[in-house]
Amino acid sequence: MDIEGRSGAGSFLLGLVVAGGNPHYWIWWVTAGLAFVEAARAHGAPGLAWMLAALVGGVVCWYVPLLWAMHHGSSLLTPRAEHLVTRGMGIALLLLGIGLVALGSWRFGVAHF
Repeated sequence: MDIEGRSGAGSFLLGLVVAGGNPHYWIWWVTAGLAFVEAARAHGAPGLAWMLAALVGGVVCWYVPLLWAMHHGSSLLTPRAEHLVTRGMGIALLLLGIGLVALGSWRFGVAHF
């Protein structure tokens, strides 16, 4: 299979490099991911198997619709609608970030002052 001039193996390796270089994954695994692994370890091998199944299921449930939407997005939305959706999502993420910073600051203030 040839995707944009790359072989299937080349595309796969590029995906591994990009994923491995993304600090989000490393930060998640040393914080929340580690806590999930420790909680699953308390239940032995079945707990770890359930955690792995939940992780893979979550990734599939997130990426399959995302990849489908990326593939079909241009036929589903007009360029103006796509622009509006992208702008709206950006505003929503900005508001979420502001809210999380405010909540964290408030909790920090309550705990330390």
